[in-house]
Amino acid sequence: MGLFSGRAKSARAYPAAGTTVTGPVGRFLRSKTTGARAAGRAAQSWEDADRANERQRRGPYAN
Repeated sequence: MGLFSGRAKSARAYPAAGTTVTGPVGRFLRSKTTGARAAGRAAQSWEDADRANERQRRGPYAN
C-alpha cells in the first residue's frame, strides 16, 4: 500500500504564484533558492578577489 508510506510529506505554499507544492520534506530542505545561489556566487568571487589581493600584497613566498 503506497498510500501510507513511511516517508514524511510536506507542503510549501507560494502565495505570489497562488499555488502549493507537496512533496518529500528533504526536497525543500536541500534546495537553494535563486537568491541564495546568487549570494553564494557573489561571496565566492569576493573571497577569490580578496585572496588574490592578499597574495599580491604579501608576495608569493610570504607566510
